[in-house]
Amino acid sequence: MRLLCDTQIIIWAMTEDDRLRPATAELITDRGNDVFFSIVSLWEVAIKVRQGRIGVGVEALRERCEFMGMSPLNLEVAHLTAVSRMTDVLHNDPFDHLLIAQAVAERVPLLTSDSTVQRYPIDLIKA
Repeated sequence: MRLLCDTQIIIWAMTEDDRLRPATAELITDRGNDVFFSIVSLWEVAIKVRQGRIGVGVEALRERCEFMGMSPLNLEVAHLTAVSRMTDVLHNDPFDHLLIAQAVAERVPLLTSDSTVQRYPIDLIKA
C-alpha cells in the first residue's frame, strides 16, 4: 500500500508520541508499504521551528523519516495545479491544501488525524 503521512503523523511517529495509535504506527513501519513524507511537511516544520512552536529541526525530521523507511515526496507543478482545482475548501491551511492536493495528484491515501482534513472528499486513512 502507498501512503502519504501528514505533518502531525510524521511528528508523532518521530517522537514516539502516545497519540499515534499502534495500528497507525504499524502502517508506517510495515516495510511492505510505500510510505511518503512530503517536502511540504518539512516546510511547515521549518516555519514552526522559526516561530518557536516546535523543537524538532527540519534536517532531523528528514533523517528520521528516511530512517523509518519513508521516502520524500517533492512538490511538483501537478500538485499546485491540483490545489488550484480544489473547489470544496473547508479551511484556510495552505499546508493541508498542498498535502491534500499531493494525495489526489499521486493517487495515494493521506494518513491523517486531522478531523478537518478528514472532511475532504479524498482517499484517506484516519489515524
